[in-house]
Formats: sequence, C-alpha cells, structure tokens
Amino acid sequence: MINYLGNVLVTISDRRKAICNNVDSTLGYNAVVVTANDYYAFGSIMVGREYVADTTDNYRFGFNGKETDNETYGDGNCIAFEERIFDSRLAKYFSTDPRQKEYAWQSTYVYFKNSPISNLDLLGGGGPYQEET
Repeated sequence: MINYLGNVLVTISDRRKAICNNVDSTLGYNAVVVTANDYYAFGSIMVGREYVADTTDNYRFGFNGKETDNETYGDGNCIAFEERIFDSRLAKYFSTDPRQKEYAWQSTYVYFKNSPISNLDLLGGGGPYQEET
C-alpha cells in the first residue's frame, strides 16, 4: 500500500493464509503482510510503528518509494535517491547539491526546500527535478 506521498507503508506477499473453522473447512483467505512502516516527515521510521515478518527479508523500498540502505547507518536512516544519499534522521543529504551553483540562495544540503509535504524531489538533485504538488 502506497500513500499519497509515494511512501510504501505496507507490502503484501502473493501467498495467502487460509481461514478455517472448527470442522476443517476453509472459510476464506487472508493476505500475508510482509512489512509495515509509518514515517516521520523527513523519512525516519517511527519507533514502535514498524513490522517485519520473521520469515522474509526486509523490503528495501519505503519513504518516497526510494531504496533504503540499512547496512551503513541502521534501519531506515539512509535513503538512496538517484543523485544523492539522504540521512532521514537529520533531514539532510550526505553530499552537496550537484547543481548548487544554479541555486546559490538555498543551502547546498537542503531537502525538498525544507518542505517535504508540499514539494517532491524525485531524483535528489533539486533544481529542475523538483516538482511542487
């Protein structure tokens, strides 16, 4: 399930789990939930609002549909955009904006013009890739 911001909140497997009654007949089926997450404004996973099934690997995509790197900085703290890597705890990129000379009036580490609710940065490059919703 993806919300209106493009965040992957729940992933569901193609497997199904049977719902049986006391007489061994199947009443229906439930979907198997693989992962479930809730996010703070800049992409950090909310504490206690995360679920990962024991039998599966963690789903790699999440905040804004981008891939997370859990090996380097811990679960959900590092998000890989196309052009830069983002630290969701600090709400800043690890590197400067590759187009910083074109946008000298804003910080080189800025993320969504510091407004993740009303702006969308698809590739992490700021500038022309930035779309306002």
